[in-house]
Amino acid sequence: MLGSLLADRIELASFPVSTQSHRVPVVDGHTASLSVRLDSDVGADAVARTLASHRGLSHLQLPIAPPAPIVVTDAEDRPQPRLDAAAGESMVATVGRIRRCPVLTVKMLVVGHNLVRGAAAAALLNAEALHAMNLLPA
Repeated sequence: MLGSLLADRIELASFPVSTQSHRVPVVDGHTASLSVRLDSDVGADAVARTLASHRGLSHLQLPIAPPAPIVVTDAEDRPQPRLDAAAGESMVATVGRIRRCPVLTVKMLVVGHNLVRGAAAAALLNAEALHAMNLLPA
């Protein structure tokens, strides 16, 4: 989402990102508040469409990879850790409250499962991807 996976390296995104993460007492899930400056003056709807169309590693057809790693919601009170951390068998990030940012270009909230996608299954997904791309040493 914030860069490109090339044949031999990861190319970082060419735009600045400002994030906040607050530790709150929930069972599972992390919420991040992002403010992003984009080169063009795109609106929140265009950002939502772009995020919703992202397919991540789905082209590799990995056993644990979700078909779409980002779910976009337009509900005014979402995402929330208790309601959205388990989305897509806890393998997706739920993005919502996408709106214009008065300082940068756009801001949004993101919720992801901290134990599944954030640790255990993320390691497995990375290993599956490296194997599928023949990037593991023999």
